[in-house]
Amino acid sequence: MSAIYSSCRSVIAIISLDDLKGDMTQVISWIEARQRKESSWKCFLKKTFLVTEALRNMTSLLEAKEFSADFAFSTYWTRMWTYQEYQLALSDPVCICGNTEVRGTHAAYTLDLICEKRKPLNILQQLILKMRRNTADKLAEVDRRFTELEARSEMKIRGDGIPVDIRRFDQNNRNMTSLLNMTSQRRCKDPKDKIYALYGLVPGLPEIHPVDYNKSLNQIVLETAKFLIETGNEGLVILEWFCVRENRFQDDSLPSWVPDLSTAPSVEERVRMEDFALSKELCWTNNSRYYIAMEDPLTLRVSARPIGICKVTFRFKSDPHDAIRQILDVAAKGSDPQSIWNDVWRRAGISYSLLHACFVYTGVFHSSVKFSRMRFLRISRLLLEAELAGVDAVSEERVMELQHYLAEWLPNLAGKTVFVLQNGTAGFSGFGLGEDEIEDGEQVMTDVHRLKCPLVLRPDHSRGESGRKYYKVVGLAYVDGVCQSDSREDSPYLTHVCGLPSGEFFVC
Repeated sequence: MSAIYSSCRSVIAIISLDDLKGDMTQVISWIEARQRKESSWKCFLKKTFLVTEALRNMTSLLEAKEFSADFAFSTYWTRMWTYQEYQLALSDPVCICGNTEVRGTHAAYTLDLICEKRKPLNILQQLILKMRRNTADKLAEVDRRFTELEARSEMKIRGDGIPVDIRRFDQNNRNMTSLLNMTSQRRCKDPKDKIYALYGLVPGLPEIHPVDYNKSLNQIVLETAKFLIETGNEGLVILEWFCVRENRFQDDSLPSWVPDLSTAPSVEERVRMEDFALSKELCWTNNSRYYIAMEDPLTLRVSARPIGICKVTFRFKSDPHDAIRQILDVAAKGSDPQSIWNDVWRRAGISYSLLHACFVYTGVFHSSVKFSRMRFLRISRLLLEAELAGVDAVSEERVMELQHYLAEWLPNLAGKTVFVLQNGTAGFSGFGLGEDEIEDGEQVMTDVHRLKCPLVLRPDHSRGESGRKYYKVVGLAYVDGVCQSDSREDSPYLTHVCGLPSGEFFVC
């Protein structure tokens, strides 16, 4: 199909009216108004003093945003074949919305409109509005619709992302990794079709791996993943762009480093991963000459920096009350001389550090539910009181108060693993959070080729010929003290990790 679409002069995209409210004319008017600069004194006075003009502008913007949101999230953009035809046509596509025709170049403005912010009334307009009750009521209704639309759009974007493919991409600058990621939500009956549909968009890929439907799906996925690493020079960054396969430990037909190319993390998860990306100071140390290569058709030879062995301390329980008690129990272990937490680099205030780690890992700071500074300070004070007084002295009332403050986020921690990193150096152990699959004895790596986040690897004891160490991919993790927000001045642990040597590992 790629060859057919590539030979088309143009494409007509029919956007179903069932998906749309309003019409495209409001969007076109907004585009024209934005491109037209009005600077006359009459225009200035009208915009400054007339509340009715402000109401008219806000209503026009609202209707344009409502149409744009429906247009961008319409069913046309959810199918795989439409992605091919829209991107491969030689000329600018034409979008048909009822009796309105618009060029694809102009249709791309809907993405700008979704993100367009409303302008607040100036002080003078606010004073005038107090004397215009009827206009004030209309403005309040428009404001309510704005709030509902923005909340609905934000929820949709956090789940599926913005359909940026409404914009056409340069044919000579297409990246297979980003194409797979952008189309992961698109529907396609045959999973082979979903991957092969993109081969025609990437120059050189069909020549390296010709389209062959006689191949098994696993073989197609493996060839594509190898292309991303070898030719695309992507390294294991594909583990950030796609979810790990759930059956990677049970199914040996594919290596564990090959992710599920049909499933990408949500936008919210991608933003969250940026928060626990590794510090630039760690990534750019002198001994960071790391590489990745294919050792054999199924095995990667990876140079990386091992920073410690996992020792699982607990997995968060699903009951919010029990989860709070688990956090408080970490503070209580300070009186136990045998506690593994005594070797953690930031032992003082560890319950607060653990809670902060939980916030970062679950994306609290990017949540649509705002987390106020006062609430954060109150939680910190309660944890400090618990640590000083001992967990047994913490009343049930205090536990319930913490549970109330954290009610929105505690469910996101259920099943997550808290681990301490053992590296044989007292006082310089780290701790982190990861998924429920992390087990004792697993190795945490940093500086894996192009991978921003720490990577957890499980030793594969079934292999080990020639003294080599073989591992399977568990997944990405958060490690306290080595994130991009940390510096050597604030984190002695980061300085310690930067001095650790690199090694060579085989990932199968």
